Amino acid sequence: TANDDSKFVTQNDATGYKGVSYTGFVNNETSSVLNTSGLAIARSDGSNHAAGSYTLTPSGVTANNGNYTISYATGNYTIVPANQLLVRVGNASNTYGSATPTYVLSSVEYYNGSSVVRLDNGTVTGSSATINASNQVSINDGASGTASFTLAPVGSQNSTGGYLKAGTWSIGTSGTVTENSNNFSNTITVTGNHTVAKQTLTPNVTGVSKTYDGTTAMSGVSIGGGRGESRRRREAPVAPWGCRRIASGGDFS
Repeated sequence: TANDDSKFVTQNDATGYKGVSYTGFVNNETSSVLNTSGLAIARSDGSNHAAGSYTLTPSGVTANNGNYTISYATGNYTIVPANQLLVRVGNASNTYGSATPTYVLSSVEYYNGSSVVRLDNGTVTGSSATINASNQVSINDGASGTASFTLAPVGSQNSTGGYLKAGTWSIGTSGTVTENSNNFSNTITVTGNHTVAKQTLTPNVTGVSKTYDGTTAMSGVSIGGGRGESRRRREAPVAPWGCRRIASGGDFS
């Protein structure tokens, strides 16, 4: 998946943009099993530098061992106009079923028509940008102007157990944006990705017993591991003298 990226109208596109994120590895493998020397990311309408939304499309990755089929997902690219906040968030990750991590602010900026003003590093006297454990952001522009909002995965989907599904999600604002600054509007662009890795499913077969009937089949065996909603789905007949493949769901490997 191409990571989301952004810039202000006066800036050039960064080489390689913000790179890509990988999901779907098994057996604790990482991107080291991939050949990424040919990785390329192309922006839609690449010669257009007007404010607006564009698409980033990755290509050129292959698997060294041939054990993976590579599929690509696009990312979002936003060119931000003057007098709008651009909030860059460090890419975050967690394993399916674990708590949503606290995001990290990489930069908080706006373009005033002549230069880019940064609010998170003390460049502007009295300015500040903080985020708490609930991912609520508070911004002060140093001139009595403030903004507050909450960050969350955008367009995300939860499993039946209430957990954020495995995959890569864009980070954006959630709920109401409160803003009273003369330097920027309440239209806020957030750039960052949240990747949820699949949880490793380790079956624990218990209560294995049966009366001899001339067959190897056994039903009613409970297979533990994973989250409750998926564990129930994995109750299936098994063979006591062999192994039966246990199909994994989209959030498990």
